[in-house]
Amino acid sequence: MSNIAPIRNDHSAAPVAVAVLGVFAYAILDASLKGVSLAMPTVQVAFFRFMFGSVFAALIFLRSRQPWPGSGPLAVSVVRAAISTVSLTAFTYAVSILPLANAVVLTYSAPIFMAVFGRLFLAEPIGRRAVLAIAVGFVGIVVTLLDRLVMTWNTEFLLGSLAAVLSGASYAFTMILARLRSSRDTVEFTVFGQNLFGALLVLPLAAIDPQLPPRELVGAFVVIGLSGVVAQFLVVWAWARTAATRLAPIEYTSILWAGIFGFFFFHERPTAMTFVGALLIAASGVLVATRRSVPVETA
Repeated sequence: MSNIAPIRNDHSAAPVAVAVLGVFAYAILDASLKGVSLAMPTVQVAFFRFMFGSVFAALIFLRSRQPWPGSGPLAVSVVRAAISTVSLTAFTYAVSILPLANAVVLTYSAPIFMAVFGRLFLAEPIGRRAVLAIAVGFVGIVVTLLDRLVMTWNTEFLLGSLAAVLSGASYAFTMILARLRSSRDTVEFTVFGQNLFGALLVLPLAAIDPQLPPRELVGAFVVIGLSGVVAQFLVVWAWARTAATRLAPIEYTSILWAGIFGFFFFHERPTAMTFVGALLIAASGVLVATRRSVPVETA
């Protein structure tokens, strides 16, 4: 796959630090989405998330004074937006059913998909340390869900759980696509296009039963739009600059914030198993962030 040679591979701490900040911004987005998902239909939430995000992303894109891209980048942006729409809609549905921490744990099966997609589409070698980190994170996911699987398993829980995993897989693919296109597309247009075309793709479904957000939720959608754009800028910037296997386990740190936000805003009490799982997930991020991996095989 010689066509991916121009992809940057920064081994400094900068991409990892930026990715951590991006994950925190995503955690704010996730908690805000759960709040509005309890009051509005999933499709309406998805539309207004992208619409408000488009406003903030457009301001940044216009300030950059970049020319409007050609047909190639536009087509890729539509594909990216479609995948992002699947991820957002699936996640919004999941958090309307599951506790926030549990939904986020399942979506952060994403690092596993990221490592696999990174190998398949970017020909990135999977290092021993990255394999260990992902394995530890996966064990953390299983531990976090064990008690809920035993006590509250039902059809609704199953559908919400599957939606969360689908959200994680599709999110992983958007990140890999951003890295694959990093030498061709700017971060400003990547984020703007994802929000703009996401809103346009969801609009026909939202128009079937149009609803404006209640006045008390307008502020929440402003937070959703802003945090979503900030998170996208930070994460896309990081993913465009270093290997997928290096950043993937950093995504696991979001479960820590999900537990905190779920407790304070939705009165969800994490169980002891959730705390144990969260510690394992955090450990997986530390493993990959503190040292470069030794390749298992070379590309």
